[in-house]
Amino acid sequence: MREFQLQMKKGVIYLSIPSFENNDIINGFSSRIAKGVGTNKLLEALDLNGKLYSLKQVHGKKVIVIDNEDDINGQEKAEGDGLVTGRKGIVLSMYSADCPVLFLFDPVKRVVGLGHAGWRGTVKGIGLELVKAMNNFYQCREENILAGISPAIGSCCYEVGEEVIQGTARILDDDFSCCEEKTGGKWMLDLKEVNSRVLEKAGIQKNNIAVSKLCTFCNSSLFYSYRRSGGSTGRMMSVISLGD
Repeated sequence: MREFQLQMKKGVIYLSIPSFENNDIINGFSSRIAKGVGTNKLLEALDLNGKLYSLKQVHGKKVIVIDNEDDINGQEKAEGDGLVTGRKGIVLSMYSADCPVLFLFDPVKRVVGLGHAGWRGTVKGIGLELVKAMNNFYQCREENILAGISPAIGSCCYEVGEEVIQGTARILDDDFSCCEEKTGGKWMLDLKEVNSRVLEKAGIQKNNIAVSKLCTFCNSSLFYSYRRSGGSTGRMMSVISLGD
């Protein structure tokens, strides 16, 4: 499946997934480039006017299904790292600055999902939980689901310790092929590939997964990076919606 493509609308540069757009699914992963200021620039560029849902992201695996406006008790900052909906008029959002964001879409049931997949959430199973929520609530079949994994820090720049490697190996059934060992107990990890394999493990077909090749650490002109900045930086916004 074709990977994320760079787009520009209304002075905002962002990325989107062609296979989702071909099915009239509005989606975007923002860059740091936008004329003017404000967190709603991506929403304006995509002409998204639905109710925006976001979470207090906690690097976990909790997924909230939004089927009506009361599904998170009116608290737009409920804790969690995944959102799913089959309703129009709802905009799901996530924020990241090195962590992969998972975009999911079932073209048969017309259901979308979004997940924040840092290494902690990845090893806890956020990808598996997103697919499970789509299946349990909307009866989505895994083989129909299309997925996208956003720009994130790449294996070229993501040096991690033993704890991270052991965690990712566990969720991949002791497969260490997504990392390369360095000296001093350090490893270079391909977290996007780990998430791709987790989604395959959940039943999504490999050729239905689009993985961005872009590294947020390397591409300083396009993206914020938590690790590159030493922890003080902006965030990229990810959105997905069935439209109004």
